[in-house]
Amino acid sequence: MRDLENACKLRVASAGSNILNGGEYGIEASIITTAVLAACLAMIYAFSRAESKKTYIKTLKAVSGT
Repeated sequence: MRDLENACKLRVASAGSNILNGGEYGIEASIITTAVLAACLAMIYAFSRAESKKTYIKTLKAVSGT
């Protein structure tokens, strides 16, 4: 039977700046992930505002009869 201490051949270590890779907290705590999520949130907000504005204009046209 294999020795459990030698069963794992792969060792994972964090490399680079802790602010970039999240350090011991993982990728979820990295500045890169934060920037990507903020950009996605801004795009979702912008698209929803544009769609809301289109709906508002359609409603005004329907109410005014033009």
